[in-house]
Amino acid sequence: MTIQILGSAACEGIPAAFCECAVCKAARERGGREFRTRSQALIDGDMLIDLPADTYAHSLQNNFSLADIKYLLITHSHNDHLYPAELTNRAKHLVGSTLRGNLEIFSCKLIVDVLCSEIGWLNNTGDNVIFHAVEPFEPFLCGDKTVTALPADHNGRMGETPYIYLVERGGKALLYGTDTASLSDDIWAYFLKRKIFFRTVVLDCTRAGNSSEAHRHMNAADNRAVRERMIANRLADENTRFISTHFSHNGGWTYADAEVNLKPMGLEASYDGMKIEF
Repeated sequence: MTIQILGSAACEGIPAAFCECAVCKAARERGGREFRTRSQALIDGDMLIDLPADTYAHSLQNNFSLADIKYLLITHSHNDHLYPAELTNRAKHLVGSTLRGNLEIFSCKLIVDVLCSEIGWLNNTGDNVIFHAVEPFEPFLCGDKTVTALPADHNGRMGETPYIYLVERGGKALLYGTDTASLSDDIWAYFLKRKIFFRTVVLDCTRAGNSSEAHRHMNAADNRAVRERMIANRLADENTRFISTHFSHNGGWTYADAEVNLKPMGLEASYDGMKIEF
């Protein structure tokens, strides 16, 4: 299995558009891995997690075609994770070739209802986008991958269930856990019941070196606690890669800071374009 971190920032990006804090100034001066776009991940070349406005740029920067994407998992409705207007470019009159297949989209019912309302017209001339409302803790298939939506501790819209995702393929397990505070007891119980062993764990680190934010985001100490608990419960080991991502300038760390501070905790600092194979 392969996961590529296409974007590694929270909603403002780094540097943030209108900000001149120390982190943003350093990013503008140094460039490279200090630049962070809005969070998104590519799995095995055919699955995306989230659809920010940076999606098209991500495809160019990382040399893949959005025509290859068969599955799209949406975590929640905040606009740095869901930009439905991008999908209007799948309209058949805007595509000069024949679409290779349908795009299957998975999320909670509220988001599926919103997408049906906003882009359901794409199916007026035949199937194009297929919507699936999924429930927490109920696995579903995406080709050769099994995916389970898990309830995030995050403030979405009224009636929304924000998700993080467990992705499994060929006996290997990945947890993609952005935009959540610490994992709930129900999630830990589910992992233990199924005796899942994780090869890669990607965690929200929005708050980085600052205090965590209840019902919204984790910090580095929270990420370390997840790692320690997983190892203690044999859900992971010292060879499991724990990747911190979804950084905000308000977390107080540049990429260089994150790299130095996370390493002693057994954590890795993500960056745009980072690829993990396991």
